[in-house]
Amino acid sequence: MKNKRLNIAFVLIFVAGILFAGLSYAVLTKTKPLINKIKSKVKERVIANIPKAKDPLVICDFENSADLDKWNASKASVEISEEHPTSGKYSAKLTYEPSGDSSSVRIEKYFEKDRRIVNWSGYEALVFDIYNPNKNAERMILQVRDNSGGKVKIDLHLRPNANNRIEVDIRSLWDKLNPSKIDQLNLFLWGNKSVKAFYLDSVMLLPAAALEKVAKSISDDEFIPKEGEQVYALGDYLEFNKARWGSCEDGVSVPIYINNFTTAKLNSTVVRGGVPFGRGQLNSLDKLMLNDGAGNNIEFQAQIVSKWPDGSIKWALISFKPEVDAATIKKYNLVYSNAISRKKQESALKVDEGLKNIAINTGKIKLVIPKSGFYLYDKLWLDKNNDKKFDDSEIVSSKASLVLERDGKKYYSHLDKNYRLTVEKSGPLEACIKAEGWFVADNGKKYCKFIVRIHAYELSGEIKLQHTFVYTGYPENKYHYLYKGKRLPRNETIDAVYIELPVKIDGDKAVTFAADDKIMQSAFGGAISFLQLKPDSYTVTGSGKPIGSGNRLEGWLDLSSDGYGVSIGVKDFWQQFPKGFSVDKEAGKLKIDLWPKEAGKLDLKTTQKAYGPDAVARGSAFGLAKTHDLAFNFHNGNYEVGEVKNKIRSLLSDVVITSDPIWVSDTRVLGRIWPYDTRFKSAESFLSKLFDWGSRQVDKFSWYGMIDFGDTLSWYRKEAYDKSYDDWGWHPEGRHGWFNCEGVGTHAGALIQFLRTGNYKYYIFGKNLSRHIMDIDTCHYNTVANDSRLRGRIPEDYSRPGSMHRHNADHWGGRNEETSHTNVYGLVLYYYLTGNERARDVIDEVGSFFLKEHMTYFGHPDISPQRSIANVIWGDVVLYELTGEKKYKEQADKLVNLFFRGQKYNGAWPENYNPVRKRWEGKPHLSFMSQYTIPALINYHMITGNKAIAGCIINATDFLIESDEYGAILDALSYSYWLTGDKKYKDTLNKKLDYTVRHQKASTDPLFDGMIYQKAYYARVMEYLYNLPFAFEGLAQDEKTGK
Repeated sequence: MKNKRLNIAFVLIFVAGILFAGLSYAVLTKTKPLINKIKSKVKERVIANIPKAKDPLVICDFENSADLDKWNASKASVEISEEHPTSGKYSAKLTYEPSGDSSSVRIEKYFEKDRRIVNWSGYEALVFDIYNPNKNAERMILQVRDNSGGKVKIDLHLRPNANNRIEVDIRSLWDKLNPSKIDQLNLFLWGNKSVKAFYLDSVMLLPAAALEKVAKSISDDEFIPKEGEQVYALGDYLEFNKARWGSCEDGVSVPIYINNFTTAKLNSTVVRGGVPFGRGQLNSLDKLMLNDGAGNNIEFQAQIVSKWPDGSIKWALISFKPEVDAATIKKYNLVYSNAISRKKQESALKVDEGLKNIAINTGKIKLVIPKSGFYLYDKLWLDKNNDKKFDDSEIVSSKASLVLERDGKKYYSHLDKNYRLTVEKSGPLEACIKAEGWFVADNGKKYCKFIVRIHAYELSGEIKLQHTFVYTGYPENKYHYLYKGKRLPRNETIDAVYIELPVKIDGDKAVTFAADDKIMQSAFGGAISFLQLKPDSYTVTGSGKPIGSGNRLEGWLDLSSDGYGVSIGVKDFWQQFPKGFSVDKEAGKLKIDLWPKEAGKLDLKTTQKAYGPDAVARGSAFGLAKTHDLAFNFHNGNYEVGEVKNKIRSLLSDVVITSDPIWVSDTRVLGRIWPYDTRFKSAESFLSKLFDWGSRQVDKFSWYGMIDFGDTLSWYRKEAYDKSYDDWGWHPEGRHGWFNCEGVGTHAGALIQFLRTGNYKYYIFGKNLSRHIMDIDTCHYNTVANDSRLRGRIPEDYSRPGSMHRHNADHWGGRNEETSHTNVYGLVLYYYLTGNERARDVIDEVGSFFLKEHMTYFGHPDISPQRSIANVIWGDVVLYELTGEKKYKEQADKLVNLFFRGQKYNGAWPENYNPVRKRWEGKPHLSFMSQYTIPALINYHMITGNKAIAGCIINATDFLIESDEYGAILDALSYSYWLTGDKKYKDTLNKKLDYTVRHQKASTDPLFDGMIYQKAYYARVMEYLYNLPFAFEGLAQDEKTGK
C-alpha cells in the first residue's frame, strides 16, 4: 500500500511538473514578445542618451605617410597615391592580389594605439570614398568588429570608373556589435581572381551636424536645367511626334473610335471619353472640330481635364452622340488647327438656377430639383405630344427620394433641408447636377451621407444617375488591441438602401425585363418584385407569390403603356448583388433596391479573419462608400416604339471614346509608352496571358457582390511564409486577403494596356477595380473625429479621409493610418479616360490626405516607410498635373529632396526614413525601390528635368541591376537608357525581358497558366502590366530585335 501511495505521489508530482513546465513555457511564449519589446525600448533609450560628438573625427586622409602605418594587409598592399583623391592631394591605392579566400586591407592593431577611434557610439556615420577604376562593378566587403567578437559585414557594390561615397549608419550596427568598443575595420575581396586596384580616401566618423552641413539640395542651381537645355541623351523624352501628325499650324486629325462591343445599337445616347494631346499642341478648345468618316461635322461638348506645364491642354473630356451599330467599330476624327474658330454651340438644353430650385429642360423632359430637402426631382415632365412645351398633364413622376433603413427606422434624403446642390455642367449636350447631404430620420437624426450626380442630355429623356452612400456608423472591431476594454457603441448596420420613383402612367401597362439572354414581358396586374440575392440566382414574385426564377437578371426593366413609359436600370446589376426592382401599381411606385431588405443586414464590422498572419486587424470600415451607376429613360410610346432595349442597354454600357493607340503613344502623356506592336510578339503575348490569369479568377471564384466586386484576392497557396494549409486555396486571413491597391494597383496596368491596345478586356477590369478602390478601399468620412461617442476614446488615425487600406482578409481590415498603401496614379488615369466625377472627388480626398503627410506608422513617429514617402511624391506629381495647384509641387520638391540626400553610395535607399532623427535607417528594400520610389522619381523628373534626380534614378537602377535578379525594373532600365544613352541599360532590358517571358507558365491548369515564377500572386500582374510597356520604346529602336 505504501509503495502504491508513493507511486501515486510520484505520478502526481510528475504530472504537476509537466503541467508546470507546460504552463511556464506557455507563459514564456506569450510574454517573450513583450519582454523583447521592453528590452528593445530600454536599449533604444540607452543609445539615445549617449553623448553626441560635435566634430568630425578623421581616421585617415592619407595626406602623410604616417596614415599607412595604421593599416595591415593580407594578400594586398597599401600605398600613397596622387590619383583620385576626394580631399587634399593624396589618396591610398589599395591593390588586391588573387586569392582563393580573403584579400584584405584593415585597421586592427592601431585601435590599441589611438583610443579615440575605438568609440563610434557618439557619431552618426562612418564615411569614406572608394574610387573603382575598373571597367566593371566590383563587390567589396566591409567588416566592422568589436572587442567581443561581434561583427557586421556589409556588401559594397562599387560602380565602375566612379567614386563611391560609402556611408554606414552607426545606429544600424547596434544589433550585431557594440559601437563603443570597435577593434577592426576591414575592407576585403573574397575569392578574387585577378589583381585589382582601388583608391581610398577620407575615412572619418561624422556627427549628425556635419552630415547636415555637407548635404546639397535638388534646388541648387547646378541641378536646375537651363532653358532649352537637353536633359536626355536620346532626345526630348516628352516631345510630341510632329513628324507623324504635323502641328496645330498645319492642322492635325486625331483618330478616335467608338467600339460598340455591345448588342445594342448606339443612336442618340451621349458617349464620352478622355482624349490626350501632345505638349504645346492645343491651347484652346475653340480650336477643335469633330467629324465622321465622311467629313460631316458633329456637335460635341469638351472640357479641359489637365494641362502640360507650359499651359497647353494635356487631356480633354469629349462627349458626343455617335451612331454605331451593335458589335461595330466606327472611326471619327477630332481635328485641331489654328485656322479653326469654333462658335458657341446652340442648344435646346437649359439649366436655370433659382433661389429655391434648379430646373433642367432637355427639350424632351423637364425636371426641377428643390434646394431645401433633396429629391432626385420634385417633378418630372415628359413632352408627350412633342410640342416642346410642358404642362401639368405631362408630369409623369414626382418626389423621387433616396431612402436608407437602419434598425427598422427610415432615413430620407428629402429631410435634409441644408444639403448642398451644385451645377457642375450646363451643356450644350450634357448637364450635371451634384447633390451632397445626409439621410435624415423623422426625428432629425442623421445616419450616412449621400452624394448624387444627375446627368441629363439635350433632346433626350435619358438620365444617368450616380448614387453614392457613405457609411458614417460605427463598425465593430473586437480584435484590434486599441478597441479592447473600451466602452464603445454597438455594431451599426444598414437594413436597406433604395430609391423610390413615384410614377404616373395611364392606361394598360406592361412590364418588360431581361434575364438569362432573354427579353420577357407581362401585363402589369399588381405588385411585382425582382430579386437577385446571389450572382447566379434571381426570383420574381407577383403580389407576394413566386412566379419565376432563373440565373441572372440583366439589370433593367421597363414599365410602359401605349402612350409612354419609363425604363430603369442599374449597371453591373447581378455582379453587385444583392439587388432588386419592384413595381407597385396601387402605390404608383417604382423601387430600385441597391441593398434589398431581403438580403439581411449590411454588416461592415471587422471580422476575426482580419487578425492573422502579419496583421492585427488595425483597420475598420470607417467612412466606407459605395457608388452605383443607374439609368432612367422616360420615353414616348410603348416598349417597342420607344426602342427601350437599345436605349437602356446603351445607357448601362461601358462604351467610351477610345483614342488611337499610336496617337496616345505619340502624345507622350504617359511617357514613352509604345502601342501594341506585333514585332514584340512574345512580350505582347506575355502581357495578354498574364492579364488573362488575373482576369479569369474573378469568374472562376465568383468574386462578386456589392462589397467584393472589382477586387481580387491576393495569393493562391498551400504553403506560406508564416503558415501551411492542408489544401490549395486563396485562404483569406490576415494580410493575405483582398488585394486592394497594393503598389500602383492592378487597375493602373490594365488601363495602360487599354490605352496601348484599345482592347476592352483591359478597360473593363481596370474600371471595375478602380471603382472598388475609390469606394470600398478608401476612407471618405472621419467617423471618429465627428462622433462624440468615439472622439477621445479611440484614435482617429484609422479614420482619415483619403487613406486606403492595406491588403487584408476584410477589405478594410488592414492598416490605413499612413500612405504605404495609398496610391492615386491608377485613379487619375481612370478619371482621364472617363471623366468620372466621383473619381475626381476621391482623388481630391487622397490629395488632402497626402498633404497632411501621414507617413509614419501608428505609435512610431520615427518610422516612415520608404514606399509611404514615394506614394506621396508620385501622387503629388499627378495631382499637380491634374490640378495645377502649386501646393502639390512644393510638397513633392521637399520629399524628393529626402531621397536625393538619403541615397547611399551604391544607389540604394534603406527601408525606412526616421523623421525624428532625420535619417534613413535599415537595409535596402528592393521592391520598395523598384515598385514605388523609382516610378515616383521618374514621374517627378518628367515634369522638372532635375539633374540631381536624374542621377538618383540612374544610380538606383545600377544598384537594382546588380542586386535584383528577378525584379520588374523594366521602366527603370528604359528611362535610364533615355537619360544616358548607355547601351548597357538596353542590353540589360533585353536580357530581363527575355528572362521574364521565358519564365511564364504554360499550363492546362487555369490557376497557373500565364503566371510568372512559382507564386500565384496578383503582385506579379500589378508589376508587369505597369512597367513592361515602358520597355518597348527602347527596344523598338533596335532593328535587329526579334522579340
